[in-house]
Amino acid sequence: AINIGFSCKLLDKTQKIFTIDVRNTEDLLQELADVKKIVESEGYGPNGKPYAMVITGQSLLHCTTTEHEDKLYDVFKNAEVVIGCRVSPKQKKDVVELVKGRVKNTVTLAIGDGANDVNMITA
Repeated sequence: AINIGFSCKLLDKTQKIFTIDVRNTEDLLQELADVKKIVESEGYGPNGKPYAMVITGQSLLHCTTTEHEDKLYDVFKNAEVVIGCRVSPKQKKDVVELVKGRVKNTVTLAIGDGANDVNMITA
């Protein structure tokens, strides 16, 4: 997923890439807190240094409550790019809806490779 991000120029070498790949809710919440702390303390974001987020489908499985979604969104909201790797069509749809539900008049790019991605694309 990261290589494809570079190939299609969604990612570039100026961005700090944060990757979240965890196996349980406790680790997910800790990783999100760690990334948020770095983003805020080191000046990443729209008026600072560019950053990108990569999150695995396994990690998204542990984002099960509104509180977890809030923490996820807090980290995603100022990233130039968010890439999901090894995510299910439903997870793709959920991430698109998370962003579109919180940012009015936003445009999202969701890429799928088959009919199983129709829900994500139409979200």
